[in-house]
Amino acid sequence: MDDLEKSIETINEVVALTSLNHPDRAERFSNLGCHLTDRFAHFGALNDLEQAIHAAEVAIAATPPGHPSRASRLGNLGNMLDIRFGRLGNILDLDKALQMREMADLENAIYACEEAAAVTPLDYPDYGTKWRIPVHCCTENSNCLKI
Repeated sequence: MDDLEKSIETINEVVALTSLNHPDRAERFSNLGCHLTDRFAHFGALNDLEQAIHAAEVAIAATPPGHPSRASRLGNLGNMLDIRFGRLGNILDLDKALQMREMADLENAIYACEEAAAVTPLDYPDYGTKWRIPVHCCTENSNCLKI
């Protein structure tokens, strides 16, 4: 447990020194949330879970749509909310947990389609028709909008 306590203390110090526009802000808050959730699992202190949820929300807010880590961060928040629902029974937590998981699934699907589009030659015969990549999977930042 000493290692967990020390890591949370260190991550808290790093997070406190992280500026709003720092490129590692989302990752640092995500790590903090996961460590706090671990501590909650061991000791059951609701404050740890509340802080973990807040850290996960900050991590998601700092992660742009389409980022490869966004889906896992949404899923982490969904898991934390599900745990809080189990502890407190607030149906709003369960609703939000399900919403986070649905958003994570959508992020994963978009990312997979964009990855497929990135490695598929533009002159591939079924590009955009059979896979419907431009219609269903493109975001404004994806390569497949350039066809």
